[in-house]
Amino acid sequence: VVVTGCAHGSLDRIYTGVRELERARSVKVGIIVVCGDFQSIRDANDLNSIARPQKFQQQLGDFGAYHRGEKLAHALTIFAGGNHEASNVLELLPVGGFVAPRIYYLGHAGVIRVRGLRIAGISGIYKQYDYERARFERAPFDKSTMRSVYHTRSRDVHELVAFSSLVRSDDDDDGRTRVVDVMISHDWPTIAASHGNTASLISRKPFFREEIANNQLGSPPLDHLIPAL
Repeated sequence: VVVTGCAHGSLDRIYTGVRELERARSVKVGIIVVCGDFQSIRDANDLNSIARPQKFQQQLGDFGAYHRGEKLAHALTIFAGGNHEASNVLELLPVGGFVAPRIYYLGHAGVIRVRGLRIAGISGIYKQYDYERARFERAPFDKSTMRSVYHTRSRDVHELVAFSSLVRSDDDDDGRTRVVDVMISHDWPTIAASHGNTASLISRKPFFREEIANNQLGSPPLDHLIPAL
């Protein structure tokens, strides 16, 4: 399993890197995990449904060729949504599904079992003012809804917590001590900053300092969800 951060539409670069890794280590990668900002832009029409900095607004990326079947993903690629996505594409698959051959989106919140691994994911980023709201956004999006559409909702978290409870109550669940083997999110839990080199993080991202000090860097609901899984 290979894990990468934001794809930003650069699938060719990711798959080239995976091939180089396979040659260098004499291994075969079976699953590639992308932690958001996948950017499944099929063509120029999808640019109207993605919120991102203006300097990147006209970049199509590589996904279109994979969607049209001109290229094939090097290995099964699984991703959660981020906050820079072609939301008109992903909202066609709210509970997840294939966006192209060998490329699978986990939906707003989802769990799949593949090659003996149970992989869960939750998409989007946390915004308190939208967290308890129902999903109301529909394409075509305006400047507001193309952003609110990727805000995580409490329902997404509750679905995964309910799944956890269901699995833990099943005595025949392979004797597992964990509900899932892999958990994917774009937003990180607020506790993440204290589980690494915090000083190095702040030196590279000084604007994080205040958010870390106030325990606001990330998604508070994930602080409770991840231990449950």
